[in-house]
Amino acid sequence: MHGILRIDYVPGGIVVNPCLPAQRDHVEVTVRHGTASIAVSIETSDAMDDGATAITVDVQPFLDHEITYPMMNAVKRVVVCVYRSADDPISPNELI
Repeated sequence: MHGILRIDYVPGGIVVNPCLPAQRDHVEVTVRHGTASIAVSIETSDAMDDGATAITVDVQPFLDHEITYPMMNAVKRVVVCVYRSADDPISPNELI
């Protein structure tokens, strides 16, 4: 995942520094740890500020790139929205 989407494993969770291939505007991936899961959806948007990234975890705004695993048998739902202009197919990863 790191090479394509820039999702890295860290103790107790993952770090998301999104990067999508130029030909994609949406990708979904689920990361599992035992019975806990983090469902990550990475989407592009041209409605955001240039170079911006917005992250929500379970529908709540999230101001960090590190996301911890939920309790056993639970799923955290993460949506990462990255700016992409027609001139810049791969977005930088700055938080709003």
